[in-house]
Amino acid sequence: MGINNYINVNINYFIKRKIAALYKANRRDHEFRSFDEIESVLILFNIEDWLVVEKVINDLKKNGKRVVAWTIKPKIKTDDLPIFPQEVRLVDQTKELSWKQMPKSSVANEFNNQEYDTLIDLTTKKRYYLSYLLMQNNSKLCIGIKDLEQRIYDFIILKEDDKDLFETYEQIKFYLDNMFGSTNNS
Repeated sequence: MGINNYINVNINYFIKRKIAALYKANRRDHEFRSFDEIESVLILFNIEDWLVVEKVINDLKKNGKRVVAWTIKPKIKTDDLPIFPQEVRLVDQTKELSWKQMPKSSVANEFNNQEYDTLIDLTTKKRYYLSYLLMQNNSKLCIGIKDLEQRIYDFIILKEDDKDLFETYEQIKFYLDNMFGSTNNS
């Protein structure tokens, strides 16, 4: 094993332990809600899924929800990066993440000070820094689209490979409307 592989294995081990510790320390209250009962949503997403996530945000806003979304700006400078609306928090990977790819304390504090009753994790690719934020969330209802080692989600709909992210979001809405007593099937 080369020195770079050894360092990467040790960093990954440290990061996984940190995420597991955050999961154990998470003391949020769990409360299932219908889609109608949700008032505010925090979305975690991968930047490459922005075009679909933008449709999700617009649908949530159309349905009267306050929305904020968090993602990570890629390290590589890209001129074709979209201009994000005010409700999207773009974390700068080069300035706001530590060398271990964990959010710096100022970013973690900002995340912890967000007010929302529901978190929807729409991340499609494993990123430790987004997992770190997810494990610190204080939502009443936490929804995910993939399996994790830690059981942080209250409700999960696995994203199927043949469905796009918006179709998966539509499934989430359908189940929230039909499982948790909503009378409005919007």
